[in-house]
Amino acid sequence: RNQHFLSPPPPCLPQAPFLAEKLKNLPQHMTRVIDDDNGKGKGFPLAGLPLVALVSLAGVAVYLLILTGRTTTGREEDAFFAQEGIPVPGVDVRVREGAGSRSMEKLPKLCIIVPVGDWPMKAPRDMQVMKEIIRIYGTKSTLKFLISERSWDAAESEDDSISSRVVSVNTARSKEGTWELVWRGLHQVFSTHALSFEWFAIVQLNSLVVIPHLQAYLSYLDPSTAYYIGHVQGLEEWGREGVLYNNEHAIILSQSALRLLAIRISHIKDKTGLSTSGDFACIDISGYQYDKRLGGCLREVGIEPMDTRDSNGRQRFLVTRPRKREEFQKSSAYPMSFGSLHGVQDVQSLEYFTLKQPIQDSFHGVEMPTAKAFRIPSGSSDLQMDSDGNNPSAPNHHKIGAWIDSGASPPCLKKKSKECECNMDLPKRFTGVSHNGSPPCSQGSSLKHDSVCGIRCGKDKGSNQGLARCFNGWVVYPELNCVNSDEEMCIVPEEPPFTIFDPKPKSQLANRQSLTVTCADGYRLAGGRNIGYSKCYKGSIGVSHCGKCGEWTIEVKGSKYDLGGWDKIKFNGVSTDTFQVTGVAAGSEQDPNKNCGEFSLPEQLILQEKSSGKLVTGLSCSNNAIDIKKTTFKPTGVCS
Repeated sequence: RNQHFLSPPPPCLPQAPFLAEKLKNLPQHMTRVIDDDNGKGKGFPLAGLPLVALVSLAGVAVYLLILTGRTTTGREEDAFFAQEGIPVPGVDVRVREGAGSRSMEKLPKLCIIVPVGDWPMKAPRDMQVMKEIIRIYGTKSTLKFLISERSWDAAESEDDSISSRVVSVNTARSKEGTWELVWRGLHQVFSTHALSFEWFAIVQLNSLVVIPHLQAYLSYLDPSTAYYIGHVQGLEEWGREGVLYNNEHAIILSQSALRLLAIRISHIKDKTGLSTSGDFACIDISGYQYDKRLGGCLREVGIEPMDTRDSNGRQRFLVTRPRKREEFQKSSAYPMSFGSLHGVQDVQSLEYFTLKQPIQDSFHGVEMPTAKAFRIPSGSSDLQMDSDGNNPSAPNHHKIGAWIDSGASPPCLKKKSKECECNMDLPKRFTGVSHNGSPPCSQGSSLKHDSVCGIRCGKDKGSNQGLARCFNGWVVYPELNCVNSDEEMCIVPEEPPFTIFDPKPKSQLANRQSLTVTCADGYRLAGGRNIGYSKCYKGSIGVSHCGKCGEWTIEVKGSKYDLGGWDKIKFNGVSTDTFQVTGVAAGSEQDPNKNCGEFSLPEQLILQEKSSGKLVTGLSCSNNAIDIKKTTFKPTGVCS
């Protein structure tokens, strides 16, 4: 069937950069888009396609060829765009369902942020994947890796392609979860790059963002509106917690959303007005589930996840890499991201079928976003949600925007002003100085929206100085390479329950001096450790807390095969343990089975406790992809 694509822009999306006027000059035979459901499109140029890609991704090829099968009179339109001086985009910039036409001439400014919780990397494939995503993203967007400052200082990479993209985050905890790394890292990135980018994508190392699709999708949306985009989850906890969130594999925030999040994070140590609880609590704590805590923090400032499903109800942000044809058919024709990738081969295969656009025609249709918050259908009997996005049975403090309404936030947020003043809270590395005719920044002073003041590094009287700017209640600092030579002391914090510190709380620790952590009877640190150490680092110190001893039951499942006992793996540990499946070099000291070399397979997959790296059990060789399906903890109070 033929569909006109020259339609007026939809009134609900006036900010999208449409090209209706330019396209009126197209020849008549070019004013239609052919959508051939009978498979008469131009198909794929498979000549030269690597054999391994054909074998490993036959399902992807079938999916793209049969499910999408769409072409246009692309070459003639390419010539028209070139004649008019309009860059030809890599994906279709026209929506097929009468939504009008738009251009990718002005691509959304996108920053991709990848938290790296374990540095240096233990698994060889993780470093290989890191190099691959540098190659893939490097020319298409700005890529930044969040790495703990103390971990980076101890093992800085000599590879410029990595070191030039690292944001060294001053975390209090070195390797006790990614939540602190993420919230401090986002705060740090936004402090210097708030005005450099329109969109910020937090992406895991084992995920892949399809940048052409995502940029086409985001070009419909105004980044000055708060958007929180990804794969919506949280329905299982909705009745208890009343918070929905986006899966950690790909979380997209508009400039406005990250501004509100950054302001909320600035008050994260102050529990006044706290309106979320449990795994969603917006507090400074160790742990790995940063997607839930980000969802909680965003909800407190009035931001809900956007409904990102397409018009057929299919997901566009995938949390797995679909391996079967029926799995692809349940997802959108133009996926924005994939998750749970197992090594470089997955990344390269998906890159070929998405980023490199193997279909002959250069235009593909990307359906516009809904721009609406996710809503549970009103007819759902067991999941209740009112028109404001709240759970009617949840406490008042769980309601959306509760932190702003509590009075704990800056008053300007409650007024929803777009020109909030900034309260200058200068970081320790800066001091005020007159710069280019602007007054010096001073601690505690107010700065009007879009006004500037001068700063420099510490006591440095040289040229290492610049201007700080107020951006609607948020101070944006220049990127100054300040060297902090001050040896800052740490104050030992209060002891968590069943946790014992030496020296005692309120004692002073010198920079790089360690705090000893032990546990009461019946409790242990993560990984079953009965003693741990936390180092004072440049004025900050993070501490572990002890958990109840007991027994874990872990269920794992392979993509190709399962082995006996994988449904009930036992592990004596503590309630604070977290687990992961990772790969170790076949035959190495870390390999418990040492049989993968017989099959010429490079890695042995193992199950391990995440924070300590303690081995739980060996699983299979790397010809299988294994996921953790379920974990159950039974407290016993008996520590092994």
